[in-house]
Amino acid sequence: MGGRGPAWQNDSLPEGRGSGKGDHGGTGQARADFQSGSARRSHVEDVAETAARELAQLDLGQTIVVRGKACVAIEAMEGTDATIRRAGELMRGKEVRKKIKLTSGPLTVLKLSKPDQDMRFDVPVVGVPTIQAMVEAGATCLCLSAGKTLMFDRHEMIGLADENRIAIVAA
Repeated sequence: MGGRGPAWQNDSLPEGRGSGKGDHGGTGQARADFQSGSARRSHVEDVAETAARELAQLDLGQTIVVRGKACVAIEAMEGTDATIRRAGELMRGKEVRKKIKLTSGPLTVLKLSKPDQDMRFDVPVVGVPTIQAMVEAGATCLCLSAGKTLMFDRHEMIGLADENRIAIVAA
């Protein structure tokens, strides 16, 4: 790692072509301008890998919102941003907080592709509205399928994430 800090804090998501719109997620690195620790990255990657494998068998949505190891929301027909907002609303409710007292930490959003997903159809997509929904929900980490997630307005998205101390991890 040298003097540059943890690898997951370096801007190693690919630049892509042209204006930066429509870039695909990186190759196992991430972008964040705040200290969070390798333990959290390891946990996020473990949860993402397990979730992708299990959801592929069930053919469920591409977005999962977790807190610790507890699943707070899974995307249905409402779409990514609505799923994230729903998770935030659930976490603000007293009854849900009581039920998941054993979990800790902030919300993490997993945007996953299935291991054998046909990338010609229904490609996982994130952008500025995704980060805005995360800010509203109080989520602090976005985990993407490396090389399989389309990032619209990449530079603006990363800038907004940095402003709001949201880590972006490509796993």
